[in-house]
Amino acid sequence: MTNLDLEFDGFEDPDDLLLAQLDPNDPVNLDSTTASLSAGDLLEVSDDGWCIPLLAVCLGTFNGHCHFYTSSGKWFTRHAIRTRFVVKNFIADPAELQPLVDALPSKAADGHVLDLLQELKVSPSRDIGAGLMQKMNRFQYEARTVRQLHSKTLTRAAKILAHSERLMTLSQIADALFPPRARGAPHHSPEALYAVHTTLSLDEVGFRPVDQSGRPHRSFLYLVAAPDDVVNTMAVEQMAREFCRPVALTDGSQLRQFVRMARKLIDDSRLDREWSRCGIIGPSRREGAVRRSPRWTTTDRRILQFMQQWAASERFSPTSRLHWIGATVLRNTRRYNEAELLDPSTGWTFLQEIGWITPWDIHSRHKLRLPGVELDRRGSIVKKGDEDESRGLVVPPEELGPDRLAPLRRDFAGATVYCIDSESAEDIDDGVSIEEAGGGEYWIHVHVADPASRIAPDSEVAKQASYMAQTAYLPGYHQFMLGGGVFRDTFSLAPDRPSLTFSARLTEAGHLVDHTVTPGVLRDVVYMTPESVSAVTGSPDPTSAIPGDSFEVGTPPSTSQCVNRKMTQPEELSEKQRRELRTLAKLAKAVHEVRLQNGCVPVYPPRPMAEVSFQDVEVHGDPSLNLSSRGDPYIRISYGGNSGDPLVSSVMQLAGHVAAQWCSDRGIPVPYRVQRTEAKNLDALHAFTRDVIYPQLAAGQIPSIQDMRTLQTLSGPYDIATRPLPNFSMGMDMYTKATSPLRRYSDMLVHWQIEAALLEEHRTGRSLVASTDTDNNDDTQSPPDENPHPFLPFSRAELVKEVIPMLRIRERHRKRIDNYDGTSEYILQALVRAWRFGQGAEQLPSTFTFTVGEVKPRQPIKGTINWFNRPAIIEPGKLGGLCLIADVKAGDVFKVELDEVNVFSKKIKVRALERMTEDTTV
Repeated sequence: MTNLDLEFDGFEDPDDLLLAQLDPNDPVNLDSTTASLSAGDLLEVSDDGWCIPLLAVCLGTFNGHCHFYTSSGKWFTRHAIRTRFVVKNFIADPAELQPLVDALPSKAADGHVLDLLQELKVSPSRDIGAGLMQKMNRFQYEARTVRQLHSKTLTRAAKILAHSERLMTLSQIADALFPPRARGAPHHSPEALYAVHTTLSLDEVGFRPVDQSGRPHRSFLYLVAAPDDVVNTMAVEQMAREFCRPVALTDGSQLRQFVRMARKLIDDSRLDREWSRCGIIGPSRREGAVRRSPRWTTTDRRILQFMQQWAASERFSPTSRLHWIGATVLRNTRRYNEAELLDPSTGWTFLQEIGWITPWDIHSRHKLRLPGVELDRRGSIVKKGDEDESRGLVVPPEELGPDRLAPLRRDFAGATVYCIDSESAEDIDDGVSIEEAGGGEYWIHVHVADPASRIAPDSEVAKQASYMAQTAYLPGYHQFMLGGGVFRDTFSLAPDRPSLTFSARLTEAGHLVDHTVTPGVLRDVVYMTPESVSAVTGSPDPTSAIPGDSFEVGTPPSTSQCVNRKMTQPEELSEKQRRELRTLAKLAKAVHEVRLQNGCVPVYPPRPMAEVSFQDVEVHGDPSLNLSSRGDPYIRISYGGNSGDPLVSSVMQLAGHVAAQWCSDRGIPVPYRVQRTEAKNLDALHAFTRDVIYPQLAAGQIPSIQDMRTLQTLSGPYDIATRPLPNFSMGMDMYTKATSPLRRYSDMLVHWQIEAALLEEHRTGRSLVASTDTDNNDDTQSPPDENPHPFLPFSRAELVKEVIPMLRIRERHRKRIDNYDGTSEYILQALVRAWRFGQGAEQLPSTFTFTVGEVKPRQPIKGTINWFNRPAIIEPGKLGGLCLIADVKAGDVFKVELDEVNVFSKKIKVRALERMTEDTTV
């Protein structure tokens, strides 16, 4: 069995996805398909070496390994696998699968055993799998019949749909291609959707799959290319063909002119910055003059657009025929003879050298960009005097509507609202106050900024916010979801500003007694840092558990960030305010203890973070043309993460629980954050987290890959659903995000739904708690079109079919760029600047220790090095004759040195120097 597409698109290593799930911010599932699959699900599997993809049925997950049986009668197992098509419950009766499950060669947890069996091509008898194979082949036959019946329409899909660049679900695409009479039912059949899917998969220019996380087939997303992009790609391909013809036929003048201009720009760049094979060009060696932008012709711009699509955006699959075009351009510059491959990584450095992108740009920004969000190639770095237009959507005050909740607002006069955040925070979304309720109980009020009361859900502002999904915090490319001073001056929490307040009545033991949601107006607001609050409450220093390791390149910034509000110091508080903070801390700790009893993750391991300053950097040039840069960013790598102080985190998560409970009581669909944990796994999940995962976290250790896989298998994937389900990792029976509407679209959506319900209750004078929701379907099925709550801005059907698929992918991409891929690229940029170009090299050790994480036949050995826990690999030929791969096992430790670092692919390759007998990592 060949390697089944194990790499996860856009991540440095699939195992990083597992560790990424340990995040206090309740992540959307970041891509792990196997966690989304259940026994009986049908999926498409493929490999670069196959002529066609195959269908396979999931047989179930055993000891952390997911087992599959293909339409060709082969068995295989994987921890993680990508797929572009899933039919849930294809085999509904478990009894149909049981004979194959009983005949599995092994259900062992030992990956070595399973890998060996697959190498030997051991598999259950085809006689046992005959029934399953027949069903899969019948499914394919019916899909082919649909393709033949509608071939004329399907082959014209790009022309029919390509009105603009946009995201569409497979169901939406089918709706646009097939007439209603072709359905024969309210919804397209899985076979019809698979016919559409297989057709789109053949069009590598017009369509690109953007979600491979195992979602049900109807909500699978495609990026539909803009017509100009399709035409441009075809035009550049024709230019390249003419360029490669014999001179007697044509001189290929169009492409030849571009190549000549590119050579001059590359030569000019190399006077200042050295080219490298590290997926990035070198730092500036001198204060050079600003390069003048070339006069690109219309034809040149076409080629530039293609090179951007090929190398930066990586719009074409690894097996695409179109890679030869980019390679042809690079080869004929005659400047990349030292490159190992003329691939997108080399193309990325080409774009840096000609000035199309900056030398420190983040590749994942381009690769993960989604329609509706402009990609400013300068980021927020502009020459002095330029207007920074990347800070978000600027809206005149008159475009904001009146306050719809004005008659309902409660005046919170007399309550001190504590807004606890760093000095550099610009959007103040939330604050907290406390009120005695008698009998040893308290009301905790979480006051949240209320932009939803004046922004209509169907407005242009809301549309742009949905495209952003959330504020972008990647250094150098910071962009507000709701930008401009209007939003900050109107909604960021301050005296006399509106709020939507989520209130929880608690016992001293942290148990929830009652809850409510109230529109309010704040009067007394106090701003404090977490450190100042800790000084008052006696809680641990938020940074005390974070390792002090750091590494930096470049010149540190000389100026501090500007504070835009008065920060209150502990000594400035009244005695009453100090008592309130101490009581809040006590209750927050009690709430956290209750969640711990319910199984929540007790502590989160710190992770490497990148602090980046562009203080000494200038970027010149028209952003639509080439750019010229001076200087290089300062990069400091250190550990960051959860503060360890539950006051803010516990209280804000409590507010999310109150919002979810309030909506659930009324049958109101919102984006609940759920884990689809199977009930049969709960006892094993509690035991495993208590006995294996939590002791490691408490000791400051990051759990092993194997332990994280087991945890993921037991707990199920994170997801967004319109019905409440438990969130085991948070220790809650239901949860939604509601405390950051200035920074997250999903929170604003929750506010719109809640505020519509509040207005309906005010209008009728009756509570909606008694109302019932007749729609009992799970989100994995198609909900009915009936809307039991017509007063809501979004029906359940709209959320399931249109809103949540887009929200899921946009949140995932933004999170990947800001917290994982983007941070990783900055860390690797700093590593390359030290290792390859000598900046800060004295801080970098000459050798590292490499701890083995996973070993598979004929694949690189995966593991981590003891430098900010970076993932790394040892290729089979780089063991230095110390041992055979067959003798290496998880947990082994080697002394290694760096062999190759590539920022573009986010890969570190090391060479083994010595096999160590014990783990000496630090």
